[in-house]
Amino acid sequence: MKILIKSFLTGFIISVLFSMVGFSNVCEELEEDVLRVHILANSDSEEDQNLKLQVRDEFLIYTEKYLNNLDNKETAISVILENKYNICNYLENFVLEQGYNYKINLIYTNMYFETRTYQRNSNTVTLPAGYYDTIRITIGEGSGKNWWCVMFPQLCLPSAENLINAQDILTEKETDVIQNQVEYKFKIVELFYDARNWFKRLF
Repeated sequence: MKILIKSFLTGFIISVLFSMVGFSNVCEELEEDVLRVHILANSDSEEDQNLKLQVRDEFLIYTEKYLNNLDNKETAISVILENKYNICNYLENFVLEQGYNYKINLIYTNMYFETRTYQRNSNTVTLPAGYYDTIRITIGEGSGKNWWCVMFPQLCLPSAENLINAQDILTEKETDVIQNQVEYKFKIVELFYDARNWFKRLF
């Protein structure tokens, strides 16, 4: 009986590991194909947090014209950086109109994110843990809680059509991962990165 139980558990573990190989590969592909946006509020005060969400909306609406009809992340990054001055100037003027004298800083970086689920209207998107190319916007001191989403493909916008349009850029498997949550798989990927980061700090 013990041998039977051990055989069953061994088979189960092997099947989980094999299923994770494919899932992990798709997660790595998402890291390569997706551009995230990360916005840091000036502080955690209610006013600054509300301003962060206003800046988010203005940023997404303003940059939509730059990202329309693009078919790859690299071009999206180049276009945003080429228009960095215009974007920052526009957002600083908007912030000033709201009664705040905060500077806006925009950089392109690669940073680690834990597994996160984003929901806006009827759209739900889950991104697995990993290191993603990111447009990072800092409002003022940037000491407040952050907001994130997927800038390219344009999944942050409220239109339900954006999840459909993403299928033109992402593969079928990538779209399936971000739309259909498999929590234990996301957790295993997160544990892998936690272990890797721990070893990096150790050595």
